[in-house]
Amino acid sequence: MAPKAEKKPAEKKPAEEKEKKAAAEKAPAEKKPKAEKRLPSKEGAAGDKKKKKKAKKSTETYKIYIFKVLKQVHPDIGISSKAMGIMNSFINDIFEKLAQEASKLARYNKKPTITSREIQTSVRLVLPGELAKHAVSEGTKAVTKFTSSAEKKPAEKKPAEDKEKKTVAEKAPAEKKPKAEKRVPAKEGAAGDKKRKKKAKKSSETYKIYIFKVLKQVHPDIGISSKAMGIMNSFINDIFEKLAQEASRLARYNKKPTITSREIQTSVRLVLPGELAKHAVSEGTKAVTKFTSS
Repeated sequence: MAPKAEKKPAEKKPAEEKEKKAAAEKAPAEKKPKAEKRLPSKEGAAGDKKKKKKAKKSTETYKIYIFKVLKQVHPDIGISSKAMGIMNSFINDIFEKLAQEASKLARYNKKPTITSREIQTSVRLVLPGELAKHAVSEGTKAVTKFTSSAEKKPAEKKPAEDKEKKTVAEKAPAEKKPKAEKRVPAKEGAAGDKKRKKKAKKSSETYKIYIFKVLKQVHPDIGISSKAMGIMNSFINDIFEKLAQEASRLARYNKKPTITSREIQTSVRLVLPGELAKHAVSEGTKAVTKFTSS
């Protein structure tokens, strides 16, 4: 008998394919990786830090000079970074005050440049008592040292030819140019200018009325000249400006949008010295209570 042919198992290809498809459908679809946010590499971060450090280095401070002075006075004592920052901000503040005062003096005297004289006067006005004397003495020392070092430098010798040319030029008579004739203003124009000047004078606000009232309250029998009145008016304007600046600084430091009576009181105590500040605070509180009650 011929051997029976072995039964080949039926190819379950279609069924297997279906199962695979079902499994593929059931299986969660592979999520495509989202575009990751590019984090800066360490090198990039290091580069940014270096840039920041460079930017910090560009700011000029007085820290080196403070340290030098400290080592001159107390060689064995150090200083913390916080204390150094406070000292630096203090010197910046003093410098700002002196610069403002010197610029005012130059403007009052109608000078285009600030000289050592204006700086000396501003030091005496801003700094109190003995501190001003020491500051003036140190400043004069520094100026004399600077001028003496400048004088020591030898001046460049010019050739003899230049000197001869100068002597010839000086000896030769200069050609006289015809002077421009002065225009005489018409009478009508002069009268118009005077009226305009009078109008401009009327528009300026002063404290002269209030100064006169206070004078009559204190000394009814004493008068005041126009020059003295002008000096008193400029003095009050100066004090007002200083108080306003200090009060605006305090409001800015405390992150307040408005200047209140508290800021004014603190600025009065900071600007005015000793007993004068106490009297000014008492008079100010009286005025505020009178205004609020009315």
